Amino acid sequence: MTALATYSRRSPALCWASAAMILGWGLTLAAPGDTLAAFPAYDLLEARAPENTWALTLILIGIMRMVALIINGRLPRGSPVARGFAAFLGALVWSQFFAAFLDFSWRTGAPSGGLTVYFVLCVADVFSCGRAGWDAVRRWR
Repeated sequence: MTALATYSRRSPALCWASAAMILGWGLTLAAPGDTLAAFPAYDLLEARAPENTWALTLILIGIMRMVALIINGRLPRGSPVARGFAAFLGALVWSQFFAAFLDFSWRTGAPSGGLTVYFVLCVADVFSCGRAGWDAVRRWR
């Protein structure tokens, strides 16, 4: 088995974990209280959009990603295009959180653990986009 074939046959657990985290973040922001305002690290996110907009966006992306993964698992040939698009949206979400922590770290002069966490989540979703692209090429050859 080639390295690319092995790369393509890995478990979708990474995609499911990211989808659950995005949905969880959306539900957290939808709960009563001002989550973004309570933590200065999220100032950049709050400056870009109100908390209820972030909540709705994250909930929709999380659910859409889960639906794409369910469809991908049920169809005979899967749906790597839907899975790849959903992973791209996940990477976009995590890049915004990473940017917020980068901004916070820059303003305070001290690095934050959130930098590593959100960077890794972003890279993981970029990796998932690559896996979906490889699956698309392989399945439609």
